[in-house]
Amino acid sequence: MGDKPLRLLASGDVEGRINALFNRVNAIQKKSGQFDLLLCVGEFFGNSPEAEAEWEAYKSGAKKGKVSF
Repeated sequence: MGDKPLRLLASGDVEGRINALFNRVNAIQKKSGQFDLLLCVGEFFGNSPEAEAEWEAYKSGAKKGKVSF
């Protein structure tokens, strides 16, 4: 009975804007506290050259995600 409910945050289409996703999640966490799980539904990877370049930066390790759960 003393278990805390799971705190879940859901995101719609990211479309390759990973930096924007991290910034938005961080802003929500500052306001509402930490979440246990982030679900991204819809189109995560975009098809544009900008989206592909952004993903490649994370994939190669040049950029790191800055969201803590």
